[in-house]
Amino acid sequence: MAKAGNDCPTATSKGANVKVVMSMLVLALVSLIAEPAGAQAFGPDQSKLITEMVEIICTTVKEAKGSKTNVQIEAAVDAKLAGFSKKLAAAGGKAGVVVKDERFVGLTQEATAVAMASDQNCKFKVFEKMFDRLSPPPDKKVSYLAGPFRDDLRTVQDYVKRAPSVKTDDEPCDGPGRTERFTSEFRVSAGLLRLANYLDSDSEKCETGWRARREQTTICVSKLDDIDEIVEVWNGPNLRIKCLSGKCFQCAEKGKWRNRETPWTQVERQYQTDYVELLAGTHEYVSRDTEKFNAMGRAVSRIISGGTDRKFCDRNPANCKAIKAGPT
Repeated sequence: MAKAGNDCPTATSKGANVKVVMSMLVLALVSLIAEPAGAQAFGPDQSKLITEMVEIICTTVKEAKGSKTNVQIEAAVDAKLAGFSKKLAAAGGKAGVVVKDERFVGLTQEATAVAMASDQNCKFKVFEKMFDRLSPPPDKKVSYLAGPFRDDLRTVQDYVKRAPSVKTDDEPCDGPGRTERFTSEFRVSAGLLRLANYLDSDSEKCETGWRARREQTTICVSKLDDIDEIVEVWNGPNLRIKCLSGKCFQCAEKGKWRNRETPWTQVERQYQTDYVELLAGTHEYVSRDTEKFNAMGRAVSRIISGGTDRKFCDRNPANCKAIKAGPT
């Protein structure tokens, strides 16, 4: 019968196992948290380089601690990490985050300071420091969508909900006659803007002109990326939301009409247009609370641009005086 082996690990094997496990944990940590919101994850080559840097820093500090000054330890770490900045940048060109030189400046000193202050879990703490410094800043549009976007959308929808309809009772009979108009919906979802306007016109009592009653809802949809964030303020009062180029809005018009000789008839049509209008209510309504109107217009601009109303304010400075201009 074969002799039974010794199942108890030696001190040497324990140390080797701990080193292997720690390396595996650091690699796992890289894969778990190296995916900043809205940015590419570090590529596999970059993850390997960062892990090597962490190993070098912690090992160098451990070996020199107590026998060398902090300045000498930092110099030793700098010498061993020379060239890693270019390696990380080159690795990012293949697959991963592009690491710029300015984010590397002072990193070794900061990481070394963390290592010298960390008697335990050195690799984890040093890696966190390096990740914070090497990761690109969060994408502004992603940050906006994760937070302020909801507030801006709520601002616009609340305004649309409360704004009164615009009525005209004294138009001549050679036009549509009495009209009532309002924006019934402003919605943003999956990168699309959807705006709906309602129209009710009546000139049945006229002896000339259309002599008809008409009710219709027009729904227009466009990709946000195709819309110009420079929203125009018109004297309607309304906001004119335009395409960056071409006719980006796909519109569906549904309604019914009648006249003295014809009963209600359903009508539908589809068309494309290069702008839509958000109806902001009556002049009296806007005048009573101009700040609310301005806040709504700026919110629309931020929703379209992904977080900034700077260009809107450049075009419409009078609508941005009450409140400080938004982020660039």
